[in-house]
Formats: sequence, C-alpha cells, structure tokens
Amino acid sequence: SGVNTDIFDLDFKGNSTGYAVGLSGTIVKTVNKGNYWFSQNSGTSLPLYCVKFINENTGVAGGYNVILKTTNGGVNWINLNVNISPLSGITSISFSDSLNIVAAGNTPSGDVYRSADGGLNWMKHSMDIHRVFGGSADLVRSISFLNSDTGFAVTSYGTILKTFNGGVNWQKDSSFRPSFDKTGIFENVFVSDKSNIFITGGGGTVLKSSDCCTNWFVKSGFKNDIRASYFLTAKTGYCAGEKGMIIKTTDFGINWTYQDSETEFNLNAINFSGNNTGYAAGENGIIMKTTDAGNIWSVQ
Repeated sequence: SGVNTDIFDLDFKGNSTGYAVGLSGTIVKTVNKGNYWFSQNSGTSLPLYCVKFINENTGVAGGYNVILKTTNGGVNWINLNVNISPLSGITSISFSDSLNIVAAGNTPSGDVYRSADGGLNWMKHSMDIHRVFGGSADLVRSISFLNSDTGFAVTSYGTILKTFNGGVNWQKDSSFRPSFDKTGIFENVFVSDKSNIFITGGGGTVLKSSDCCTNWFVKSGFKNDIRASYFLTAKTGYCAGEKGMIIKTTDFGINWTYQDSETEFNLNAINFSGNNTGYAAGENGIIMKTTDAGNIWSVQ
C-alpha cells in the first residue's frame, strides 16, 4: 500500500478503482486493480475506520468523530461536520445512492446518523442496544443497506438488527448471542441482494439469509458453543454444546449434521463406548444415552 499504518477498510468500484482507509487519517487509492497505491490528503489526522463509494468518484469515509466525503475521486476530501455526540468512532458506513448515507457509531446504545441529501444535513437515531453480561457494551461492528430504506447491522456480541425505514427504527434478533461474554461474534454484514445477505464473524461463523433476514441459516460455524467432542475414528465423531446441541460428522469433519437431543440444557460432555452406544451429560444433572449412533437420544 505504500503506508505503514494499520488499514481498517477498503472499497472497490469498477474493475480497477479502489480506496482504503486507516490510522492517522490515511487514505490510499489504486486505479490499476491494486497493483499500485498512492496516498491522498484526507485533511485529518484522526483514525478512519470505514469507507464506502457509490461510484468511482463519489464516496464517504468515517472515523473517530469525523465523516468525510469526496466527489472527485479523492482529490479533495471535505469534512461534513456531523455533530457526533458523544464523541465516538464511526465504525461502518453505507452509501445506498447519491443522497442516502447512513453511518453507525460505536456508542453503547448504537447511535446511527442518517443523511437524505448527500451529507448536507444529518439526523441522529438510536438502535436502542442494551448492555449485556453485567454491563458490557454490545457495539455495532458493521452495517449494510439494500436500498435507502432496508438495512442490517451486526454487533460484537451476536445481535442482528434490521431496519425498514432508513435507520429510524431497528428490530433486534439476539438468538445467536452466546451464553457468556465473548467478543467478535459478528464482524461483518453484507447485502448482495434481497435473496443473499451474509454475516461473518468469530470462529469461522458464516450465516446466510434468503428471505430478507426473516430466517438465518448457519453455513459455517455454529449458532451455539461447542463444549465437548468425541471421535470414534478419524472419520466419525460427535460434538456437544450449548442448548442441547449434538452434531455428528462421518467425513473427517468436513460436514456436520444436527441430532435431536430433546433437551435445551447445556451439554458439557459426550462419550461413546462403542460404534452405536454413547452418552452426553450437562447442566441440571442431565444424562442422555443413544444406542443407535445418535439417531435417538433418551434422557436417563
């Protein structure tokens, strides 16, 4: 990149043109598919965390207490003088068309700043995110908009949020949140179209929705934490975990299938005494047994 500072985000428009932003107001640009990068003058020394372009010339960048905009390919970057209060970092920004810009800040309640006129005027809204695990802030990591009205956000502790009115109001889904304090559950959300919305995060988690966020399907990783595992052979193994989760692989762990444990209690141990007979145990003294390789688990 030609710079030695940390880079936090990048965005490409067209086959050749891309921008990247980072610490100390760093902005670099390429016009030849990333083979060569050159620095631009951002006009600030504040760290920049996110960048989004609507075309090759018009884009916005967000950072600590600042939102910048360019309309000439980064030759000039203008501070939009957004009243960001309290002082916080703009961690993700969406530019759905030439007028509608939505920026998310890393405040405990989840502040959202929206402009409907290309950045001239801004309105502040709140995602109303509550603290979890005895006071930890569930900070917004990423936002992505399908159009000026429909958008999605994800947080550090596994909350999925969606809006259908441009960020004024948000609906929350916390069913993917772990049962204990663990950061980096979700890191990014990306809207390809209304049939393809992806969330990625810690532990190799990949979620996909094909119905505009009504249902999510785990493509990689798991909704609940794994707490125990037992392999009969290198090819065949079982895992057990939160909320009664038991999964099985018969192809060296490449693919996993869920088994019906008939419990919502957390499972902390799993063991097999033969190819078909196995046991699982967990909270509240639960012990379960299978005699058919996990097709049926019965509470003892």
